[in-house]
Amino acid sequence: MADLQTMNTRSALARDITLMLIIKAIALYLIWLAWFSSPLDKSLDADKVGKTLINSAVKDANHAQR
Repeated sequence: MADLQTMNTRSALARDITLMLIIKAIALYLIWLAWFSSPLDKSLDADKVGKTLINSAVKDANHAQR
């Protein structure tokens, strides 16, 4: 009887772990689609993004010093 109870517990645990892994995989895919798939603006390149980030950091630093 103890073997049947152990097998049921292991089966439930395996089911729960499998379900959670499937949910996490779906969540990661949705996050990738939302934030990492492809940029909306095709004219963006690394130089433009870098200049924008540096300029905004400099403006924030100047604003904080005032």
